[in-house]
Amino acid sequence: MALGLNVQEPETACDDENCPFHGELSVRGQTLDGTVASTDMDKSVVVEREYDVTVPKYDRLMKRRSRVPAHAPPCMDLEEGQQVT
Repeated sequence: MALGLNVQEPETACDDENCPFHGELSVRGQTLDGTVASTDMDKSVVVEREYDVTVPKYDRLMKRRSRVPAHAPPCMDLEEGQQVT
């Protein structure tokens, strides 16, 4: 099944209905690039994203980060520190 994104399909199959590759979940909206920060939850990961924000008063850039929980189906073998889209 093609997602319309430039990502590789996992080799192992799963029966998760919320899997974008093997289930009924449609991929839409924004796609974020980040690093897997935590894999402690069941079928979920925390993706950490770093970005720069301009501070007009000092005319400098400030680093910020955000942590977003995301669903990770069993067919995706994710580890902490791995780059994800």
